[in-house]
Amino acid sequence: MSFGFFFLGSILTNNITVAIICISIGLAGISATAPVGWSISAELAPIGSVSMLSSMVNLSNNLFGGIIAASLTGYLFDVTGSFTLSFLVAGFVLLLGLVFYVFVLGDVKRIKLE
Repeated sequence: MSFGFFFLGSILTNNITVAIICISIGLAGISATAPVGWSISAELAPIGSVSMLSSMVNLSNNLFGGIIAASLTGYLFDVTGSFTLSFLVAGFVLLLGLVFYVFVLGDVKRIKLE
């Protein structure tokens, strides 16, 4: 997951090749964590409700990644004329996710319903 931070290197360069390499490594690092996220929700869901929790995770991913992030990026670009602030916000969100995975998640145990 920490390889995802490589994309921030793209805001430090004017070389398009270096920027593309930084973004590619960052996206590869973030993409490598996707199966882990899906398996965690499958492990946490009570028996018989894996599909419901997976649907909620999918909705959240599409809502935040597909709608909110795209809208916020467009707004920040419109205001600043640059993608730098959008990349910094994305870096902060990635850092927040990493903190949650490492310090908040804890043991992954199935939720038991009575």
